[in-house]
Amino acid sequence: MRDLLSQPFLASLSGSLISAAVTIAGALWLWRFQVRGKRRAEVAEEALIAFQEIVDQLNYCRLGTRHLQIEHEIPDDVSERWGEHGRDFKLVLERIASQAHLFATIRKHQLLCEVHFGHVPAGAFADLSEIIVEIRRKATLGARLSEVLARDKPVLEASGENGPHSANLRDATEAQGFVFGIPEDKVGDRLATANANLLRHLKPAIN
Repeated sequence: MRDLLSQPFLASLSGSLISAAVTIAGALWLWRFQVRGKRRAEVAEEALIAFQEIVDQLNYCRLGTRHLQIEHEIPDDVSERWGEHGRDFKLVLERIASQAHLFATIRKHQLLCEVHFGHVPAGAFADLSEIIVEIRRKATLGARLSEVLARDKPVLEASGENGPHSANLRDATEAQGFVFGIPEDKVGDRLATANANLLRHLKPAIN
């Protein structure tokens, strides 16, 4: 019994315990590192897939009725023309509403990216959310102004762009350009930039 409590034995036992503890700690660290790496890869994959799916649906929402006909004739009558634009704006709003469940997932992916990768990739989802809100706001304004312009045909035809409806024409045209990307797709450019930032920060976690 005295030999078991001797200093050499205790030192050997202590060394063995320390070695075992170091081994266990190292194994636990490696396991946590592997699990964390796997989780980061999962978050990255899910975020990239979700972002592209949301962008695809948003682009579909922005089409209006223009894709329904191969040759889509624009009415010569200015009042009819704005009536048609108004229907396009309303269709955009209906489609956005139908994708509310998908667009609601943006916040989740934004938070996960913030936790695992920082504010830059999270910012891509913040931009996406902001764009959707802005499209909805512009389409709502465009639909309302289009109804006004289509309804007030005599004044619109008599006065043109410099008449009482000049401000309405300007705002409705601006809304049309933003929502549908005519003639310059600024929304498309912003989405492409956000997607590039997301890929640059998340792709290394997957490879």
